Amino acid sequence: MQFTPDLCEYTMYVVDKTINSADAPSSIIKRFQTPVNSDAINDVTRPS
Repeated sequence: MQFTPDLCEYTMYVVDKTINSADAPSSIIKRFQTPVNSDAINDVTRPS
C-alpha cells in the first residue's frame, strides 16, 4: 500500500513462493487507487 498527497494505491502481486528470497520473481495481478476525500475505488490494473 502506498500513500501520496493525492491518493492511496494498493497493489497485489503473485510471487514465486518456491524461492525464499527478497528477489523472488513477482508480477502485478491487480492495482487499485482511491483519490483523497473519495470513497471510490478505481481498478487501474494495466493489461499484461
